[in-house]
Amino acid sequence: MINNFFYNHLSDDSLLLRLRELENGKVGFYSVGLYAASLAYNCAMQTDGTNLLLAPRPSRELLGAFSKDKLQSMDPEHIDTILNMGTHIEGGELVNNSLSDLILRCDLLILSANSKHIK
Repeated sequence: MINNFFYNHLSDDSLLLRLRELENGKVGFYSVGLYAASLAYNCAMQTDGTNLLLAPRPSRELLGAFSKDKLQSMDPEHIDTILNMGTHIEGGELVNNSLSDLILRCDLLILSANSKHIK
């Protein structure tokens, strides 16, 4: 396997350069549990969400980490932004992003099992 995240991982400048590039790159969260969904909501409050993509695990709902009461108390525009982060058009239909979609479309991908285990 080749490390293509850091071009020259032994260079002191490599990390700084890569972090600067990520400021305009896309970041993906896979397996959207409460932790990632909360981060996504905070991102939606601060930005239009174009630099963050989400993908739930198979058989999970994108906003399933939030209770119905909590969802009702959230700003509908921010919920729409989160839904836009987690879906795309495929074959004329709106579908949830998958792990494969995030791998293809993101510069950095965060895989999270739940709020206690993030890799």
